[in-house]
Amino acid sequence: MKKIISQHYPLVIFIIFTVIFYSNLFIPRLSIYFTPDLGRSDITHLSFPLHDFFSNVVKSGKIPLWINKIGTGVPLLFSGQVGIINIINYLLLYFFSSVYSFNLIYVLFTFICLISTYGFA
Repeated sequence: MKKIISQHYPLVIFIIFTVIFYSNLFIPRLSIYFTPDLGRSDITHLSFPLHDFFSNVVKSGKIPLWINKIGTGVPLLFSGQVGIINIINYLLLYFFSSVYSFNLIYVLFTFICLISTYGFA
């Protein structure tokens, strides 16, 4: 066990720092990061509502192509805000609640970026 930890020492450090950095999203209660603007924020008024809508549609077993709740309609499949085609995002939305999966996306993608950068170097 000690040999495995010594070989993968940077990965253990990455996990520890990622968990510490994002712990305030989960403890003491679930919350989301957003930057307050003058009354509006992209996360609270666009990204998270789309994410929540996509979560509800995924759990009903459908693939959303179009959302008619914004203006006269918007193609949801190709909007970059939600990331529908990303399999990690899709699985997180299927198995977890929308707030929990929204936060887990930050944690997982940060960890994937750290591992990829370490592997590239």
